[in-house]
Amino acid sequence: MREDSDAEPITDLIQGLLLEAGRLMEDESVPLALAFPGESAPIAARIARLHQVATDLLTLATAAQTLASRLGARSDPV
Repeated sequence: MREDSDAEPITDLIQGLLLEAGRLMEDESVPLALAFPGESAPIAARIARLHQVATDLLTLATAAQTLASRLGARSDPV
């Protein structure tokens, strides 16, 4: 386990990663929830965007989990 003074910058990084994940979900929720138009191209684009957002969220979660494990904090696997 790290000293408290060493943990503060890491905790701040974790909080920043979680905040960014929240922002990303908030920013993308409306466009992804819109009713499907009659064309298939916009649907394909939304699916591609969902995949990208999910990948970005997993990356943020993995980084936060890695930092938390360095603090010795218990972090459940994603």
